[in-house]
Amino acid sequence: MGRRFHAKEAGVNQMKPNLSGHFDIVQVQDRLSGQVGENQSGDKKFWRAKVELPEMDLLDWLGGMRLYPKFYWSDRQSQNAYATAGSVFQFSAQNWPGYAKLFSDIQMILDKSHPELRLFGGLRFNPGSQNSPEWQLFGNYKFFIPALEIFQTPQQQILTYNYSPQKNIQERQRMLGLVLTNWNPDMNFPGTKTAIRCNSRTEIPGQQEWIDRVNHALSMLKKKELDKIVLAKKSLLQFVEPLDTLSIFRQIRQEYSNSFFFFFQLNPDLTFMGVSPELLYSRRDDRIYSEALAGTRPRGKNTTEDAHFEKELKNDGKEQREHRWVSGEIETNLQDICSEWSCVSREEVIKLAYVQHLQTQFQGLLKTHTTDGQILEVFHPTPAVAGIPRPTALHHIQKLENFDRGWYAGPIGWLSREKTEFAVALRSALMYKKEALIYGGAGIVSGSEPVKEWQEVENKLKNFTNLFTGL
Repeated sequence: MGRRFHAKEAGVNQMKPNLSGHFDIVQVQDRLSGQVGENQSGDKKFWRAKVELPEMDLLDWLGGMRLYPKFYWSDRQSQNAYATAGSVFQFSAQNWPGYAKLFSDIQMILDKSHPELRLFGGLRFNPGSQNSPEWQLFGNYKFFIPALEIFQTPQQQILTYNYSPQKNIQERQRMLGLVLTNWNPDMNFPGTKTAIRCNSRTEIPGQQEWIDRVNHALSMLKKKELDKIVLAKKSLLQFVEPLDTLSIFRQIRQEYSNSFFFFFQLNPDLTFMGVSPELLYSRRDDRIYSEALAGTRPRGKNTTEDAHFEKELKNDGKEQREHRWVSGEIETNLQDICSEWSCVSREEVIKLAYVQHLQTQFQGLLKTHTTDGQILEVFHPTPAVAGIPRPTALHHIQKLENFDRGWYAGPIGWLSREKTEFAVALRSALMYKKEALIYGGAGIVSGSEPVKEWQEVENKLKNFTNLFTGL
């Protein structure tokens, strides 16, 4: 990634590259084994051994790992990135226990483990609704403690091995050896782009059916049954050859910015990935940060046209209404869970590769003992991906959409005892062998035009469709 790492985390051994420019996995194992072999209290569920690595590309590292699941995450500013491989513990099920029970169980693990322990994963858009076959393996939710985790900042990258100190020393070291045998440190990816030819594309729903659904939604808005509803569609792309999902994600990671990037590969054939512009919330101890992202215009072909679309976005009454439904709901949510809160910025324009949005940012001080489960239950799904009022919008989404959103538009990210970061899984795709399902949606409010909303979704899908030929 063209970086050099100098700063050291306290207490972390730093690896040096060998003459070939790589580092020796035997050395990594020796450094970690010394920490794993230390006498530790048996009342802890999970502990961590750490070593600082020399410069490396996290996606190269993931490609060289034969452990699953694989997970990659980077924040909007690309200041912090995580790559993980393997799992030593996970929370996952087809049934839905509710936010309180799930996050109480997660918190119990966090309280009895190393203070820096992180879990990675996410939830369905509508937890508790029935999984369609393509989403079965992801379940209603899936959070896991990785076997190996690399945390990268502009100053350093730390490799962590998570393990159970309740096992005896010999077993801990044996498991470490087994994990590291699945690592190929010499894996490199070609720097050139490869054309990926799509064989066919099917829209679900098709354009006329989409128009009919939007018109139906507009009639409900006119009757005051709803203030806003978000409708989605998916594109089924079929390919001649099996997809190399990590290479596809690498192209997305290189070409786009100002977004959260996530890659969740359950096995060699099944991957959920995306490039999301929207933060659901970020927590730092008792401080919370969130945002409203709604109202859309395309990017222009030149600076003049782009500025024209930006001016339209800022002044269009329909776009302002759509955005203010979202920002107003977030303000109400913050009042419920915060002792104090404030608006950091209001209705600024955030520019992405193919679209631009209105963005309002908030921060707040959480009330004492507020949990991540309580925050998620209040915040998800936001009016930007469901509608207002939420229960009515969800009811009509299930009636109007003839497909399962799965994890599309659900929360995805990571959490620890002191910090949490979840994005909304937008601009996302589910890929299985020779097929890809690409998802996108549009907010429908009074004044929406069905054909324009269809084109808005098409613009959002370009993050993926522009990677493929034959479309």
